[in-house]
Amino acid sequence: MARFTAQVAAAVVLAGATHQGAYGFAGLKANSKGFSLKMSTETVPSVSDVLWTPSWKSGERDKLLGPIDKYCEDLYSVTRRKTRTVTCGPINFGSDHPIVRQTMATTDTANVDATIEQVMRCADKGFDLVRITVQGRREANAAMKIREGLFKKGYDIPLCADMHFQPKVALMVAEALEKIR
Repeated sequence: MARFTAQVAAAVVLAGATHQGAYGFAGLKANSKGFSLKMSTETVPSVSDVLWTPSWKSGERDKLLGPIDKYCEDLYSVTRRKTRTVTCGPINFGSDHPIVRQTMATTDTANVDATIEQVMRCADKGFDLVRITVQGRREANAAMKIREGLFKKGYDIPLCADMHFQPKVALMVAEALEKIR
């Protein structure tokens, strides 16, 4: 139960009386340490009382930000925002480049042979980029072996390391893989 000083309690009572009439005094009790305010579910607004979309019901959003009539230029064609080009090995994405088909390996990165096999299957299915998770030094060392194994088998698909907040490990991986995320 919340405890208030006499001045705060008076302000609450005044505010409650102003906004809620006689019901503004409900739940306010005096005790030896001051006043306490009992929380009640009677004054909690229902879902229908909440104004969910001001632009739809009141028009306030439209007054502030303008109407939403041009959320997108055309509902039947895709237009891409202009962005900068990002390079990942031989692959460029962003800007006006085609969309890059990427996936993430589901194998344990420390299992080098299984990860190499999965990356090769992804490349054979047409993916442009494969992400692998790198949680620590063990996976960083495995990433180097994965890259070497893929090159030996003739696969040059770019690999991206999904890092887990370890800058030293990221520096280890930077030499072996094309991208760090």
